[in-house]
Amino acid sequence: MKTLEINLVNGKPIFSWCPNLEEGAINQIKAIAALPFVEHIAIMPDAHQGMECPIGSVIACNGAIVPSFVGVDISCGMATFRTNLTVKDINGKEDILHHSIERSIPMGFSHNTDERRSVLEQKYGEKIEFAVNKYLRPEYPEIVNKKEFASQLGTLGGG
Repeated sequence: MKTLEINLVNGKPIFSWCPNLEEGAINQIKAIAALPFVEHIAIMPDAHQGMECPIGSVIACNGAIVPSFVGVDISCGMATFRTNLTVKDINGKEDILHHSIERSIPMGFSHNTDERRSVLEQKYGEKIEFAVNKYLRPEYPEIVNKKEFASQLGTLGGG
């Protein structure tokens, strides 16, 4: 399929493989393209409006990492941190690194038992309430209730 290139006022290209992109997603793309660190945006065939950026978009940034461009809508987790590792340290050991991270970070709904969820609610109750109230709305049907929210707290989620 041929790509469509859209040049915005700021000259940043948007490459789209999506034949009928909805207006909300187009508005998100325009706002993102206005950010000074965004180089270009690619839109996949099934793209649609997300919470902060279109689901099905790839946003090339220079000098910045924006976690919400990666995972808000797919329940992913992303963090950045500085280490003393170099490319030489990691080269050829990618599988070992991947598996150790995978073992260390919980995923899904089963990690937080009722007991653990209770402890989390006691410790972070006010913050959980804030987050649930912010997202417990019709436009976010994937968050059903406080218990479901707390069951994924501290994990990569179950999306």
